[in-house]
Amino acid sequence: MFSGVKSVLEIDLSNLDFSLVTSMESMFNQCSNLKKVTFGNINTSKVEIMSQLFYNCSKLTSIDLSMLDTSLVTNISRMFSHCESLQSIDVSKFNTHNVVDMSEIGKSVV
Repeated sequence: MFSGVKSVLEIDLSNLDFSLVTSMESMFNQCSNLKKVTFGNINTSKVEIMSQLFYNCSKLTSIDLSMLDTSLVTNISRMFSHCESLQSIDVSKFNTHNVVDMSEIGKSVV
């Protein structure tokens, strides 16, 4: 959706309808200048794939994912990989019961 968009600094998804979305894979992949994402209370109850969601968002410092319904998610691999500035992640309500792939979830550049 926003993959590779380097000019975006902030994104507010609060008013978007996600009720039929099944994959958020690479949604913000390579958004290297992205600093803030607001999810609000979006409906992610059908989402199964969140892999590489924030891959290489190197300027993202904090993210609140506590509002997301992750009960059907099976893949969160590389979700925060190469997010070198990330200091705070709220996944307090993440349901990882169905997750089968969380490889390299936070791998940094070596």
